[in-house]
Amino acid sequence: MARGCAQCLRDLQEDVTRDFKHQTRALAALALLKSFVEGMEEHATDCQILRPEKRIRVTLKYRLDGEIATRSRLGCAFQLGSYEPDSKLPTVVMSMEEQDETTRLHMENNCLNMMPIEGARDVFDELLPVWKESDCVTRLDKRRRAWQWWKKEGHAADYEGTKVWRHVLSLDGTWHSAAVPYDSIASGLTGAICGVRLFIPEFVYSLYQGGSVQCCCTTVHDSRASDEKHPYYDENAVEKKEWSAEMVRILMSSSTDRTLAEKFAPSAANFGLMYAEVQEHLSDMKAADPVKIALLFSHCRNPGGATNWDVYAQDWQKNDITYKATGKDGRIIWTPIKDNIDERARKHASPSFEMDLARGEEENNEHFHTPHSTPPTTPRTVGSAKYMDHQVSAHLHESDEIISQHEDEELERPPASCGCFCSRNPRRKLTQESPNPDEQIISRNATANSSI
Repeated sequence: MARGCAQCLRDLQEDVTRDFKHQTRALAALALLKSFVEGMEEHATDCQILRPEKRIRVTLKYRLDGEIATRSRLGCAFQLGSYEPDSKLPTVVMSMEEQDETTRLHMENNCLNMMPIEGARDVFDELLPVWKESDCVTRLDKRRRAWQWWKKEGHAADYEGTKVWRHVLSLDGTWHSAAVPYDSIASGLTGAICGVRLFIPEFVYSLYQGGSVQCCCTTVHDSRASDEKHPYYDENAVEKKEWSAEMVRILMSSSTDRTLAEKFAPSAANFGLMYAEVQEHLSDMKAADPVKIALLFSHCRNPGGATNWDVYAQDWQKNDITYKATGKDGRIIWTPIKDNIDERARKHASPSFEMDLARGEEENNEHFHTPHSTPPTTPRTVGSAKYMDHQVSAHLHESDEIISQHEDEELERPPASCGCFCSRNPRRKLTQESPNPDEQIISRNATANSSI
């Protein structure tokens, strides 16, 4: 499939080079599209290009879960892939469009979903009564109280082994973290626990004050987070999004803080600038560097934990499979996720998803999933046992209409030595059938390429 994807990318680049007037913006958008396609190669069954519309359509065996390298210090995760009408397999459809002042990379059909990292939702929910008891009114008061609760009162131990725990340690547990201001470290925790489910429908490339290329994105609220019947329901979703975006704008409005952030955590800093709509609120502030965004979404091809040669990383880093996602390698690891949990939950929330469930019912018996992070060597604490994925398990275990007894057994809590989300999910039998391409589409599949 890699050869088919590569050929589609070459064809698209040829069309973009020929038809787009602003090549600098176009090549920046094309670099991000290439990062997505190369990350999906090993999970794809088909890659097609519709040339007049500058559109690429990748058919996946299963949707993908993207874990960002812990050392990138970005407190969110991603999902890639969505179901089109009458499609048995998830797809990722991307297209490029040139306008007078911008070049846009569209992620069609809500195929790119941003979501919280493991443990973030639980920390925020635990802090709600703490903030109330402490009479915290302003966001600054809440942020400082949250850090006191996490750091000084020792509640970090309750979340040992989770992604949010590793995320905070990557900020506060390194020798050079002493150079980072106290409030900035506290913002790292607050930013992570303010993660919400959002769709990213497009990336927008423009020229900053007529010079270098900058990148921003648009976001759309995931309506499932507003549905009280849905496992993804989050009554604080709007507040979380506004709070996290505000923190980025405040931090980046200071030239000193921005320089420090881009040096200490370039991936997180640039994603924040892209996500926080800085151009709308602070028009004189430059948005994200497109090179950093393309690298952030590039697939890490050599994952692994720290080795004995990494003398300053001999603790949790040895068991973090994202540790080697650094340097010229990509920053994200794409792994298959279990679709039927999400689809069943969506059915429970809305009858309109009956078709999606029926379409995938026969494939819901087995599933192949590579864990994100190697589990910690020490057993997880009692407090961290609550990570049965707050977003899904609490609701799925309540209703026989959502999940069968057989699947209930599959959803048992993972062993004490395992903290990854994948171990909690049933397996899924995958079909290799690909939808028939339209007459206008030039199909690039593995069979065709292997015969060339």
